[in-house]
Amino acid sequence: MKHPYPLGFRARVRAGFALMSALILFGSLQAIENWREIPPEDFAVKASSIDPEASVEILFAEHKASQELISNTDITAGIMTMERSLVGNRTVYVRMKVFNELGVDLLSKHAIRPMHGEKVVDVAARTVKPDGTSYELDEADVHKLLVEETEDESQKAETFAFPSLAAGDIVEYQATFDIDDVGGVFTRFSDRFPARRVTVRIKPTDAISHRVISFGFPLDKLNQKDGDYYLYEMTDVRAELDEKYAVPPMQAEPHVVMFYVKEYFPDPDDFWDDFSSELASYAKKDFKPSKTIKAKAAELTAGAKDDSEKLRRILKFCTEEITNFVWDFTKYSETERKELKDNKSPSDTLKNGYGKPRHIRALFGALATAAGFEARYVAIGNRDEFFFSKEVSVKQVVDERLIAIKDGESWLYFDPGNPALRFGELSWKHAGSQCMMGDFRDPIFAVTPGIKSEDAVVQTKADLEISEEGTLSGKVTKTYIGQKAWVKRDQYRKMTFGEIEEDVSDTELRHYSNVTVENVSMKNRSDEDLPFVISYDLKIENYADVIGDRLVIAPALFQKELSLPFVKEERLSDIVFDCPWRDVDRIEIVMPEGYQFEAGDAPVPFALGDVVLFDSKIRINKKKNSLVLQREFRVNQEIIPSKAYALLKSAFETMKIEDNKSITVKKADS
Repeated sequence: MKHPYPLGFRARVRAGFALMSALILFGSLQAIENWREIPPEDFAVKASSIDPEASVEILFAEHKASQELISNTDITAGIMTMERSLVGNRTVYVRMKVFNELGVDLLSKHAIRPMHGEKVVDVAARTVKPDGTSYELDEADVHKLLVEETEDESQKAETFAFPSLAAGDIVEYQATFDIDDVGGVFTRFSDRFPARRVTVRIKPTDAISHRVISFGFPLDKLNQKDGDYYLYEMTDVRAELDEKYAVPPMQAEPHVVMFYVKEYFPDPDDFWDDFSSELASYAKKDFKPSKTIKAKAAELTAGAKDDSEKLRRILKFCTEEITNFVWDFTKYSETERKELKDNKSPSDTLKNGYGKPRHIRALFGALATAAGFEARYVAIGNRDEFFFSKEVSVKQVVDERLIAIKDGESWLYFDPGNPALRFGELSWKHAGSQCMMGDFRDPIFAVTPGIKSEDAVVQTKADLEISEEGTLSGKVTKTYIGQKAWVKRDQYRKMTFGEIEEDVSDTELRHYSNVTVENVSMKNRSDEDLPFVISYDLKIENYADVIGDRLVIAPALFQKELSLPFVKEERLSDIVFDCPWRDVDRIEIVMPEGYQFEAGDAPVPFALGDVVLFDSKIRINKKKNSLVLQREFRVNQEIIPSKAYALLKSAFETMKIEDNKSITVKKADS
């Protein structure tokens, strides 16, 4: 089935991987080159010239890529068809100086991550000592690691440790990538280490027109050439932005994007007009209901009391009765999937009972149309990668799709390709974002509904007791609601129960060294209409401080000893949370027999305007001889300007002080 998704180019920029993973391109196969001679002055470098605190500095990083357009002819049943595709290759050569033991540790697991459509075909690495001795990476020491799986491909990184590495050494690595049918170049200059020089050479095919845009890269250097190659070079590049909850890298660091266009590139208004019409054309074709689609829509909506119930039934059918290849890994094995027929239309998806998310979205649109609704494709970006603005007239920044259904004078938005979402709910990656609906006359720009803190809640209930020795134990139940439920379901969608149980046991309260989590159970893992619930038995040895016949207890055990998210004195990026959220805790701790309350320091509520609210109360339940903590923390705004960083940092520091307040209990007869 043809679909309104940009061909190929769906670059995913991820922080924390080698800079070599930030370029997509293709060309004739280039082999790993011979290692270059290292001049003495490279070994003489004692500290980074860009950031004196850096543990590693990239002395140079060179990327070279080329591509070509090829034609493939196929003759089946006497019919000849011809397809054209982009193929090619890219290579990378990087040299780094390691200054200290932290740098050695940071390079103990180095990852080479391919981008969309890429396959690593060759990797080489070596460590060179100051005396010239060289230790080369053995092929057997390179391991594959699955880092992402989309509806179209699995992405595996190559990981390795540089051999015999010590402070003062120089390391080098090279890699060659084979690329198949990907239509653009995404160049990111920043890496996790500062770089003295980053050079990128790109040779696009001359068979297709292309366009180049930049973010934070000098405009006057966009069209420099080195023979047949475009040349992009930056010096003294600072390390990638190391700030928690930062804006997407593409908008915080220098990038150059090259992509292929039609014979001409229109001005922004004409661009969106053309794209809107194109999107509307796909919707007209995909959503035109066949007889089988009409019959199924009639069956699903029979007896529905109103339009809302009709849409709920259609959505429920698409998300529960159609096997989603990105979410359901139980019905078909990987081998069986490869043998399944591809869906050419929503009717095929209905007949076959399976599909990728895009197939299921198209089926939902067709069924809704057959039921009398007006359905549109919606082009939208991913807030985790880019904040879309119509001033950036590039399809690739709105390369994800939703379905919009006309509701009076407004629109309802759905993502039927994501079965973990509730009716009318969008992922935080799409919520509160500018989008465009396809229309034959004029593009319809809109903003999807945002998320409120009550739409993303984690409720924690703990019924515990503490021993005279200070050991805390009991039952914990965590209830995830709305966006928090979706995030958990997404996290666990490919895991078996045993793997989930192991993950919970390994991650819950791991800021304590003496914690044990056992007997993990779950509720509503697959029912998106209900909260997702995880329960487990908890034991923390020596939780309370034992001072003679007294116990000093901090009731906020889920926050006690947690590190602060904001520690730097200054901030460059705005603070970007996934979405507003709310944490609600009720912790009850039964004291040992014979102990009673002696003293305590009550937490003090505070608020940062309407943006951040904290409330915490501790009371004594004399009947049960227990301490009861009622705590709520709420953030009502997902993007906070950097100029307010000092206030936000202070709020989190204040909350940590309040969460660490303790209650003292002692034996009654002492």
